[in-house]
Amino acid sequence: MSFVLSGFAEKWNNTGQDLFLPGMLPVNRLERGYLSNPAAFLLLDSLKSATVSLNYQAFGAESLHSLFEGDGGNRIVVSAAGFRVNPGKGIYSGAAAWETGINRNVKWTNVRDVEMLYPYLVADSLGGDYHHESYRLQGSWAGYAGRGIYGLRARYRGEVAFRLRDPRPRNTTSELELNPGAIWRFDGWYVGAFLKYTFYRQNLSTKIEEPNRKDRFYILTGMGLYDYRFSTVESVFDRYYRSHEYQVGMQAGQRVKGMSGSLSYSRRKMEVEEDDSRKPFLLIADRVDVSLMWRKSAGKFSFALTADGGGLWKNGTERTFEKVQTDQTTGAFIWRILTESEKYRMSHLFGHLGGLLQHTVSERQMWWYGVDIYGRKETERYLLPLYTKELADIRGELKVGLRRTFGEKRFDAQLQGGYKKNISSSLSAPDEQIVMRSMLLPEYQWERRDYYSGRLHLEFSMPAYRRTSLAIYSDSRLACAGTDYRWQSEAGLRVEF
Repeated sequence: MSFVLSGFAEKWNNTGQDLFLPGMLPVNRLERGYLSNPAAFLLLDSLKSATVSLNYQAFGAESLHSLFEGDGGNRIVVSAAGFRVNPGKGIYSGAAAWETGINRNVKWTNVRDVEMLYPYLVADSLGGDYHHESYRLQGSWAGYAGRGIYGLRARYRGEVAFRLRDPRPRNTTSELELNPGAIWRFDGWYVGAFLKYTFYRQNLSTKIEEPNRKDRFYILTGMGLYDYRFSTVESVFDRYYRSHEYQVGMQAGQRVKGMSGSLSYSRRKMEVEEDDSRKPFLLIADRVDVSLMWRKSAGKFSFALTADGGGLWKNGTERTFEKVQTDQTTGAFIWRILTESEKYRMSHLFGHLGGLLQHTVSERQMWWYGVDIYGRKETERYLLPLYTKELADIRGELKVGLRRTFGEKRFDAQLQGGYKKNISSSLSAPDEQIVMRSMLLPEYQWERRDYYSGRLHLEFSMPAYRRTSLAIYSDSRLACAGTDYRWQSEAGLRVEF
């Protein structure tokens, strides 16, 4: 399942606003090390930033979308973020966000975070509208000690998501991340290292409230294969997902604009537990990310070249059980493992090359021009019996942007367009299965589609009260493949301190 990492079946409904870097020019936005290392705020061109933002977003699609996200919806996000670098003393950052929204006509999943949990999903064939409300908090601190800067960041995400008609899945998700990191400074260079530990838990509870209903729940295992259970009146189906993820990485580069790079490796282990205490599925995910960047300024011109890529590998182990006895007091089942074998494998390789030229025409006007090329190759296999899916794609984008200032007022505009081309694709799986016909095949057809895409971002900033400024922005995207389409529109207000 590749609709996140690939960049082709794009998960557009992430907002494009980075609240830590408001108003920064494109070349300066390329430094992203602070996202992994709490000490790396030192590498940003600004020493401080603080923002409060209100964002509204809506999207819709005809055929050109994933079943798991639905064919339309909206959301509202209220957020605040800021950081401050006190050279020689400390580095501080914090962020908070609240979000509410709806995804309409979501199909073939009763769980959230599908890309993380796939292929071990629970689904019903009816689908429906998914409502959600989530909270995000994070904070970090880093202190100076000789040549080193040492810091720690903590992040938390909580979400409740539900449907209002039978069968009524209700998902409660919690995610906690601890992220220590350090940077050591040398003559003109720096070296950094970071660790991350993430604990994830999702509780799925599906309840039937309407009388005289009997629904079928599909226990998905990948490549169109499944088991199922029937519900009875007022029955509840529960499942628990728990994962532990460990990541280690390093960074290095020149302290003034020049060469920089990073390398990281992570491993995530996820267990699936049913409501009868069985743990039928185990998923191991290994991921490698590497990035390189070169930046150079010469007079009125700034240049940037970027290259990044990596791979994600998933291995799924499935177990069968035998019921030994029933606890007469609690009614709980006691189970013994009969078989345990690796059944599912997925590999996903991805890469990106980008170039950006920024031209300062005058004190009041600036242009930038960019090109990006993305590529991916994915192979998905179910081993016993042997079913396979393969996809390879390439996508190119061109963009042009303008910044114009009028005294203390600022206007930004960026237009980009691209084309995604499927290079190769193949699918061998049991086409007589309902999950294959209704879920896997439509997802496969969507992922292999060729399409044109475009995006327009507009932003206007003006002084507000005292040292604050108010920014109004909009972001619109459109993708087309024949008569099929996908669109997203976003607008917001941002106060910068």
